[in-house]
Amino acid sequence: MTFLKLMMSGAMMMSLILNQANLSTEYPEQDRPEDLAHEENSCVGLNYHRVRDYGVVENVFRFLSSNKELSVYSVSTEAFESQMKFLRDQDANFVTMEELIGYYEEGNFPERCVWVSFDDMDTTIRENAHPILEKYSIPATGFVITGEVGNEDFNNISLLEQEQLNEMEASGLWEFSTHTHDFHHLDGNTARLLTKNEEEVKADTQASQDYFESEFDGKDINSIAYPFGQANDTATEVFGDQGIDYGFTLEEKEIRPDSHPYYIPRVLVSEDAFELLIEDWEGLR
Repeated sequence: MTFLKLMMSGAMMMSLILNQANLSTEYPEQDRPEDLAHEENSCVGLNYHRVRDYGVVENVFRFLSSNKELSVYSVSTEAFESQMKFLRDQDANFVTMEELIGYYEEGNFPERCVWVSFDDMDTTIRENAHPILEKYSIPATGFVITGEVGNEDFNNISLLEQEQLNEMEASGLWEFSTHTHDFHHLDGNTARLLTKNEEEVKADTQASQDYFESEFDGKDINSIAYPFGQANDTATEVFGDQGIDYGFTLEEKEIRPDSHPYYIPRVLVSEDAFELLIEDWEGLR
């Protein structure tokens, strides 16, 4: 790599770090346990946001930066493939969301149960994660911010267009549900969903349901992944009235038969979190 290319790459990465500072502050802090507590008859939900290609210079900036968008909400393409290969080598039983819900309702999960999901659905997922999922034949669920589909500058990330989402769905590996229509924001320091009354939550939910019916061939959604992993009883009561029966959070816990249907946990995966929590998870033994 020439000196000029090194400088350009470094400048681009520094711009990413500075511009995405406001994105990283949108996510709540999490106290990480030392391990993922295991009980028999459980499943682990893995949640990703960005899967990025990093060169040498980018890795240096990532190492030096405290930006959580890079250290917590992004994994490298290399790390993501290593994680998927590890799970395949451990004979993980990958399930779709539809299968997961079926097992949950039955109260009986298969051994080594793993469910993979992605929030926001930005362009790095199609460019970097999708080919790896195809390589290892791993199904995934994507949660879409329906009011922002195709937005090239949503909090400094570029979201996939509907045509691209349709192509991914046609591969047979992907299924999609809602990440709200217009609630992926903070009002002050509080997730917008938590600040809204019943009528506002109902309107946003209906807008998202209408979008899926229109753009996903009449798909009737029954689940939601909460922005920032947070919801409250006001929201979940509305979701129930609207036919949304399951809600997914961000918590470092297993999914179990006694998990609350509106607070089903998913582990937010970073490179550190995977090494600490998933590689040693007793559910893969």
